Amino acid sequence: MKKEFKYRIWVGLGHALIFFCTPIGIYSSFQSIKAVRRLKLGDYEALERCVINIKRSWLVVLIFYVFFLVLGLALD
Repeated sequence: MKKEFKYRIWVGLGHALIFFCTPIGIYSSFQSIKAVRRLKLGDYEALERCVINIKRSWLVVLIFYVFFLVLGLALD
């Protein structure tokens, strides 16, 4: 898999996060915009930091939804 394709997948996931959780989604979308600029410039070190921030955003949202899923099942 090409290195740029992997980064473009994360850019897309960063933009997609806005549909799941708005405050974190806005932050993730902003990181995606920065990542696209870094990808065009070829600055892979800064691009990797943006991708890490997008991954952290997804992790926070997933933990949030798992927490509420478990809480919903426990109260049922």
